[in-house]
Amino acid sequence: MPDGNRVIVHVGLPKTGTTYLQRVLARNRQPLREADVLYPGPGSDHFFAAQDLLDRPFKGHRDSRVAGAWSAITTQAGGATPTVVISHELLATARAETIDRLLDDLAPRDVTVIATVRDLPRQVLAVWQEDVKNGSTRTFEEFLRRVQASSEADDRLSKPFWKFQDAPGILDLWSQRVPVGRVVVVTVPPSGEPNRVLWQRFCTAIGISH
Repeated sequence: MPDGNRVIVHVGLPKTGTTYLQRVLARNRQPLREADVLYPGPGSDHFFAAQDLLDRPFKGHRDSRVAGAWSAITTQAGGATPTVVISHELLATARAETIDRLLDDLAPRDVTVIATVRDLPRQVLAVWQEDVKNGSTRTFEEFLRRVQASSEADDRLSKPFWKFQDAPGILDLWSQRVPVGRVVVVTVPPSGEPNRVLWQRFCTAIGISH
């Protein structure tokens, strides 16, 4: 049985099965409620709520649905007795002051942070494939060369990549503000494993049966 005073904040990382997990959470809202877990809604993810919290337009565009979306999520969380799950990979880019606001807004409930991670070679390939799907004509060799540049380099590709994919740095920042034992890493299964293995690992981290 999950802890009823807890909020699970799943921060990604991107390309680690986040969309899959969010869709499973959304499709199973009622069974989760029966297990004392609330996945606030509507919608399959918390994209607008994350943008609202970060106070940052997405790719230069600010959707009208963003304003108030974070407040709506925290209102549901504050009025709920079960464990609450909040999930979006944009939260991987949260700065220190944003994390502090998140913790303040969710107080007095305890926050547990979950990061889904997988090995960097698969991450690099997955991000490149996503870029190609979105219209990039950059070869994998060029993509890899630029990603290998320092995250401090003045490179429009390298800096955004590491902002989302620097797992040690992201975990360290959250760990400075969330108590020891409440930052949890869930590893993505090897290629070829069924998707449900990731869901099972995620459920174990939350504290529910799968």
